[in-house]
Amino acid sequence: MDPPIRQRRRPALSCVLCRQRKIKCDRKVPCRPCVASGNQFCTYRADQAPPRRRYDTASTPAASTSSVDSQRPPGVFVFNASSNTEDNNPITQPQESQTIRELASKIQDLEKLLSETKQQNNAVNNTLANPDNIDSSVQSNNNLKTPKVPKAEELFSANARDESRASRSRFFGHTNWMVMFSQFEILQDFSKEPEWDESRALLQQCKATMRAIKSESKVNPHPLPNPRDYIPPRQLCDELVQLYLRTFETTYRILHVPTFMKAYRSFWEDSAPADTIFVTKLLLVIAVGAAWYQGDSPLVSRPSTVSWVSAARTWLQAPFEKAQLSFDSIQLQCLLALARQANDIGADTFWASASNILTMALNMGLHRDPGMFPGVSVFEAEMRRRVWATVLEFAVQSNPYAGLPLLLSSEDYDCRPPSNLDDCDFDETTTTLPESKPADVFTQTSWQLALLGSVSIRINVARVVNKIHSQPTYDEVIKLHEALTEAYRAIPSFFRPQNLESQYTSPNQPTSFQVYMLDHLTRRYLIHLHCLYAARAGKSPQFYLSRKVCLDSSLALLSYPPIATILPKSSEDFARLRTIGGGMFKEDFFHASVLICAELQMQASEEYSYMSNELKKPLLDALDRFLGHVAQRLGMGKDSAKGHFFLSIIIAQLRGRNVREAARMSSKMCLAAWDEKLERIRSWQFNGNSGSGNEIGNPDPYPTPLQSALVPETELNFDISDSWILDGWDYDFP
Repeated sequence: MDPPIRQRRRPALSCVLCRQRKIKCDRKVPCRPCVASGNQFCTYRADQAPPRRRYDTASTPAASTSSVDSQRPPGVFVFNASSNTEDNNPITQPQESQTIRELASKIQDLEKLLSETKQQNNAVNNTLANPDNIDSSVQSNNNLKTPKVPKAEELFSANARDESRASRSRFFGHTNWMVMFSQFEILQDFSKEPEWDESRALLQQCKATMRAIKSESKVNPHPLPNPRDYIPPRQLCDELVQLYLRTFETTYRILHVPTFMKAYRSFWEDSAPADTIFVTKLLLVIAVGAAWYQGDSPLVSRPSTVSWVSAARTWLQAPFEKAQLSFDSIQLQCLLALARQANDIGADTFWASASNILTMALNMGLHRDPGMFPGVSVFEAEMRRRVWATVLEFAVQSNPYAGLPLLLSSEDYDCRPPSNLDDCDFDETTTTLPESKPADVFTQTSWQLALLGSVSIRINVARVVNKIHSQPTYDEVIKLHEALTEAYRAIPSFFRPQNLESQYTSPNQPTSFQVYMLDHLTRRYLIHLHCLYAARAGKSPQFYLSRKVCLDSSLALLSYPPIATILPKSSEDFARLRTIGGGMFKEDFFHASVLICAELQMQASEEYSYMSNELKKPLLDALDRFLGHVAQRLGMGKDSAKGHFFLSIIIAQLRGRNVREAARMSSKMCLAAWDEKLERIRSWQFNGNSGSGNEIGNPDPYPTPLQSALVPETELNFDISDSWILDGWDYDFP
């Protein structure tokens, strides 16, 4: 009797992973279970005869396929699930070989790297080329996800960290107000919906007009200017110097005022040539003071201020003209940074200047306490402490919206704070420094000391918030909030905004400029710290504190008194800085307005809103006031049309008005303002000296020797082009 015929085992056709998991495999390349489970590589054994992909069934006979499959030696075939490509080169050695396993692993890693790179490139190209193709690209690549337009509650949540991106070689941090602006749903349709064609065309006209303004304002640069040629007459110079001493020198301490004024008087009274370093210092001082000038002299205008700043900058960058790392040079760099911010000359890149100044200060040893250097005089030691505090504050204040890690920590310096003394308490002949006055006694250094008390906490905030590998935990946020709040409580009461009215008639009290500056610089870090978690309060009450802090701080920033109030003259100094200045004096208030817009939109989307219409009215009124403030900046030649345009759309939506009509009116207003500005420039060029010289944007009617040395603002290379985060808008709109 013949032995029973042994039944042949049915060949396995499933992939290796499906066989191990004992699930059904559709035998595709890659198979559906591997794709669903996120497995990067779908693997078939060679003796399983995995099915071939049929890219063209008409031209690929079945016989040919079977003959090719029959010739395959045993081995392992790997299919990349992300790239949908088959590796047709089987591994012919036994699977158990350690060498083969290592080679297979390396091949898989290389394929994975190549696949991820291709996916990223394809995703960016497809998105920029045609946003409508995103869905189809997702179907062909399982590792790509459809970009989601964030809801209102995501506008300033921790998820916005993923929205940090590069635009025109400019990186914006996740708390930057422009990143948040781009996430409003109504603005997402602007670049593609036909209903917005008229508004887009008007914005294009605005851009063309602005380019014409810049082109008409150009003058030929001088290779190496002499700063002395730029100094205006003494009477005008006296006024500009006093404007600087009344404003920024009361906050950021850079100069010893009596020493500077002594040299200033000698500059005008002595017949001997003045030191070029002092002349450059004076040029930057009057450039800062020009931001607050409201007289009728034609010698102070936007082009003249730009020429002063550019002349000083050119002289500073000239090689072999002076000792690069002298104390005077660090003072000049600080004054240059202030002049750029006060006059909005490349203020958006203030972070780059702050980093350079910090590096220079570290190289000069300002971060070390001067007491450890025996050759430093009492006067020099105190001035080094003051200037280091200013440099440190520049670095900290430039950080929030740059989204970059801070270049130092609180352990990297040991320079003690300056003494609470007035400038008249010591000079270059002082051998023993007087005892520091109590903190509750107001001096010329009180403002700097008040802000310096929280600098280590704000450095930690910048470090925690700008981490790139993880987001801060809410416990970290609460601890930093408590530390900031405690430091704010320690500030003397005469710096509180609520105490301003009682101080107007009191001597030796801070000005409203100092009070609002301190309040602004403190609140901006509270917003920077909390905006990551603010929106989560809608779903989790545990984050309600962050939402309230952001709303209260934003409303406080937009509630500062505007220009032309009934308050004393000094109260207009800060309002003027908000109108003329750039950098954080523009960005922070835009950020506050966007946060309030996000809060109102969240309220509208919540089923049970705690805010009644009566409570919403102050927020909407604050937005309307800020929109008028932006229009005022536009009328003075500041900003682009997009800030006013986008705010108009969002406010109209929040008030239930016609958004397209609001967009049309906004763009027409911007275009009319810029057309008028361009006509003024052309009229001056045609008629000579006609027109008002102090009009912002008018060319400067300086004599020919000086005018020939003017450097056009567009050639200063301070500004990175005004970048916005909405895809496709960077090059199409102003």
